[in-house]
Amino acid sequence: MAALAPLLLSIWTRIMAALPFRATVTVGNFIGQIGWLFRTRPAKVTRANLKHCFPALRDAEIDRLTKASLCHTGRLLAETGITFHWSPDRLETLYRDVEGASYLESSLAIKKGVLLLAPHFGNWEMIALYIGRYGFTALYDPPRVASLDAQIRKTRERTGGSLAPIDGPGLRSVFQALKSGRLTALLPDQVPAPSAGIYAPFFGRPALTMTFAHRLIQSTKPLVLLCSCRRVKDGFKLCFEPVDEAVYSEDQLVSVTAMNRAIETLVRKDPAQYQWEYKRFKRLPAGATRLYAD
Repeated sequence: MAALAPLLLSIWTRIMAALPFRATVTVGNFIGQIGWLFRTRPAKVTRANLKHCFPALRDAEIDRLTKASLCHTGRLLAETGITFHWSPDRLETLYRDVEGASYLESSLAIKKGVLLLAPHFGNWEMIALYIGRYGFTALYDPPRVASLDAQIRKTRERTGGSLAPIDGPGLRSVFQALKSGRLTALLPDQVPAPSAGIYAPFFGRPALTMTFAHRLIQSTKPLVLLCSCRRVKDGFKLCFEPVDEAVYSEDQLVSVTAMNRAIETLVRKDPAQYQWEYKRFKRLPAGATRLYAD
């Protein structure tokens, strides 16, 4: 099956690329509805996360949010045709608004490095395609199906970016890019290995949070921006916004707490667009009740 994965991915993305944008909305919503109807693993994880983070909501509201989130995840899958194959000029037609890019451009103009924190919100894949115009370096976690790696990497780099796997050379490339005054990007809500993170509050719950961003900030003194790509009517809205000054604190816990708080503030604006099917709380403090079934 792994040997067929690149072919199947290519067929899927080519079909989706041939559809008008509004049709991908329909396809994505259908995928989400199927996921809810059959109570798939993503549906169960999404519901568990939402109940964990929004304990005051009634079950009916949790169900509504779960279905809406699954539809957005379905749209992310349907939008792979766009992210894999649409030309840069055609992609531009989908950026309905770009807010805060001046923060990014002014810092890069004076050779001050910029660290973009881009959580799993909206279509975060579209962010890489937009910021490729500035040139950027980003870490990525190679897919479990190794045969898909080349396709995914080519897609994310195709407008001017450079991806580095999460290993020694990759980490050094990110440090070097920031020290040279260039642009870098991180997915700050990935669950790190226990040795690479600390527990910090996220929606009032302890969440193992990466400390790599704090190390970058302390070592290279970049401008830190939160970046999001939110779905709006007939396209996307990109937003670059400063993170609370506490993110620059030498105190590791203060810094990562500010980072989580920035992500939480973004998510609360439109909870359905966050990828709740990701097991954000899979590594809990000792003695905590397990959130997800095996």
